[in-house]
Amino acid sequence: MSFGKRVLGKRAKSAAPQGSIPAPRSVVDGVTRLFPKEAWDGQSGDFLRALGLSPDDASNLAPTPDLIQAKFDRMREQQDAFVASINDQLPDMVSVIPWAMVPATVWSMQYGDFLSVTCDMYPSAPWNMMLLPEDQRSALVLELPEHLHVAPSGFDVACNAVIGRVVDEFQRSTADARHDLLQGKIGKLGEFEAARQQTLVTLCHLAYSFGQEIYGEDAFDRHKSMFGDVLGWRI
Repeated sequence: MSFGKRVLGKRAKSAAPQGSIPAPRSVVDGVTRLFPKEAWDGQSGDFLRALGLSPDDASNLAPTPDLIQAKFDRMREQQDAFVASINDQLPDMVSVIPWAMVPATVWSMQYGDFLSVTCDMYPSAPWNMMLLPEDQRSALVLELPEHLHVAPSGFDVACNAVIGRVVDEFQRSTADARHDLLQGKIGKLGEFEAARQQTLVTLCHLAYSFGQEIYGEDAFDRHKSMFGDVLGWRI
C-alpha cells in the first residue's frame, strides 16, 4: 500500500536545531541570539548561511522553556493532522494511531534537553512514529499488530540508557569544537554540525530498533513497507 507524497507535503519544515551550539549570546532589541548580529558580516556570515542559518530565525534564537513547550505543542498538532490525513486514505472503519518508538516520557528524563534542544527531535515527529491499527478490525485489514496503547514497564528507562551512550559519544567527538564555540570561534562549527547530523541518523536508527523490539521484525518490516516513505524514515 502506498500513500504517495500528498501527506508528506503537509508537514511543516523543521526549524534548524538550536540551543546547544555553545556560542556567545548577544541580546539586541530584547532578543537573545546565539550568534550576535555582527557575526553575520563578511566571511563568517557567509559560512553560517551556508549551514542554513540566519540571524533572526529560530536557528539563532536561544531556547527558553516556553519556546520548547511551544514546539512540543506544535509538533503534536502537526502529528494529529498528519495521522488524520493518513486515515482519510484508508478503507472505511480502518484507522491507525501513532506509536512513539522512543517513548515520550524519555523527554522528561536525563537526555530530554539533548533530544529537543541539540537535536531538535520531538516525540511526535514522523521519525519517531509508527502508525499502528487502532483496533482489531484495522489490524486484520492492514495485517499489522494492534497498537499496544501502553509501553512495557521500564522500557523508557532502558531507552534512556541507550541514548545516553550516543550522547556521551557526541560530547566526546565534539569537545574541541564546543570549546572553540564557547570562545566565539566558529571555525569548527561545520565539524560540530557534521557530528550532530550523524547523531540524528544514529538516534533514528535506535528508534527503529526499539520499534522492532516491541512489535517484532516482521511486523516492523511490513509497517516500513507501507508507511516508511510517507514518514520520511532514514532507513
